[in-house]
Amino acid sequence: FIVIPVQFSVTGDYSRVLDFVHEVQVGPRLFLISNLSSMGATDATAVTGRGQSGPNILQKVDATVGGYVYVLLAGEK
Repeated sequence: FIVIPVQFSVTGDYSRVLDFVHEVQVGPRLFLISNLSSMGATDATAVTGRGQSGPNILQKVDATVGGYVYVLLAGEK
């Protein structure tokens, strides 16, 4: 195995950012999240959405995710 440190940013409404982070964790690559931080988005603080009970405000966030991708080198045993 080799370990590759990665860091990336994502912006969106809070629940969709969490969905994205979940998909990264359960995707085809072994990925360990070591840190996650978020704050209200700088370009817009909220977006209008429609929830199950009618109109609502979805909090838009900027999130930074850091972690490690684990890779098995070809030909290694």
